[in-house]
Amino acid sequence: MQSLSADLPETPFAAKLALELRLCPGMDREDAVQEAWLAALEGRNPARAVNTFAQRERRHRRREATLAVEGLKSFPLSRLRAARSAKRRHSNAERRSP
Repeated sequence: MQSLSADLPETPFAAKLALELRLCPGMDREDAVQEAWLAALEGRNPARAVNTFAQRERRHRRREATLAVEGLKSFPLSRLRAARSAKRRHSNAERRSP
């Protein structure tokens, strides 16, 4: 992406918008600029729209957390939790049986 100021909508919140875009991760910045344009065209605050977009993406990434296991093979954290609880149930069943 080139200069941020060249791609941004005209808004009274230009300084706040530039700050929000700087705080946005680089891989999301182009999408954040699109969110800013959409908000400006709808009459909403572009800086707030970028902030909301960044928060939504952070929450999404947190939910989709993965762990690298077995040589860069990734799988969802929920699978790891399920396997751990199954192992725990198995060990509890073994302790209870004489």
